[in-house]
Amino acid sequence: MGDFIFGAVDPLPVSPTFDGWDRPNNATLIAILDDGTGGLGELMQQGPIPLRQAQLHGKTRSKATIDLLKGYYETREIVPLLDCDATEITISSSDGNAPNLVVTATNHGLLDGDYVYISGHTSTINGFHLIVRVNASSFTIADQGGGAGTGGVMQRADPARVLELTTSRGAFGDREYQMTLVDAAV
Repeated sequence: MGDFIFGAVDPLPVSPTFDGWDRPNNATLIAILDDGTGGLGELMQQGPIPLRQAQLHGKTRSKATIDLLKGYYETREIVPLLDCDATEITISSSDGNAPNLVVTATNHGLLDGDYVYISGHTSTINGFHLIVRVNASSFTIADQGGGAGTGGVMQRADPARVLELTTSRGAFGDREYQMTLVDAAV
């Protein structure tokens, strides 16, 4: 496995583990959908649901980090999640305009509304962004990024929501957390 990057919580003092994405059980799906269905038959009638979940664990000494995670949990805000298997696509350039046009060296395979994670770019657009597809080798982001830049890589990120969150105090003042994230497609 490997490390992951999770939205605005990155970087964490201790890297959490990425346990992979698995389909939640039916009881969890019904709870997420919250549509009045109450059993396997009703759920199956809704057709295939492309829903995945990840278990994430970590430690931080920052109360602000825990408060941020609690906010994600309470609002069910969509947050981007980057796993260790995300393919890296080389970035050729960004123009620094609004919206900022990012050009990739090869076909990026993105669609409108996808999230990306940019790293190693010479401007300040590194981090998570919601994109608008322009063509097979370019997309735009809202962040102007402090001017034009070159280099770095982008990776497609998964939109997720925090379904469950537990926190506790560690022995040395650490704040430990355990989260279940689900695909934000529902």
